[in-house]
Amino acid sequence: MLASAIISDPKKKLAPLLLPPEFIQKQDGALKQDCELNSAYRWLTSNAKNFLKYNDKVVLVGDSLFSCEPMCRKILDMNLNFVTRCKEGNNKTIYDFIKGTECINIKEKIHIKNNIYEIRTYKYYEDVPIKNEKSYSKKLNKSNTLKVNFVEVTIETKTRNSENQYDIAKDKDGKDIKNLTFNI
Repeated sequence: MLASAIISDPKKKLAPLLLPPEFIQKQDGALKQDCELNSAYRWLTSNAKNFLKYNDKVVLVGDSLFSCEPMCRKILDMNLNFVTRCKEGNNKTIYDFIKGTECINIKEKIHIKNNIYEIRTYKYYEDVPIKNEKSYSKKLNKSNTLKVNFVEVTIETKTRNSENQYDIAKDKDGKDIKNLTFNI
């Protein structure tokens, strides 16, 4: 089941409003089994019209499954906005592009709480292609690759040791830095 909800500004202390779900089940006449992505397309088709009156105030949020070009294009075609998580393994084109591109803006924020020192680095990129333009344009005989704005968030966590210095905390895979990435 694909669940959805409307979540407002947390300062207003309103409970989330649950929206009708879309079930993941084999559709009549379909040859293949259903999947989460197909149920999301159906949900958009039946529910997106309800949000058009809110213009730019509606942002759909999804995990990396929804960061694919067809889903992003469908959301934009319905005049809605989106933020999705994007993993390097799911979208090689985006990560290849940002490796060879300078970001437009870098911001760092430092948080200290309970002897944990956290540095969050935000790198902002514009016009990042979601799909490899060369392979995509061969299929269409033209170039109309969808390009998005992209923010890479890197979180480096340090803990205070007994000598009052900070050591980098490692996650369960032994990596020093955790990466979270979002399309906006």
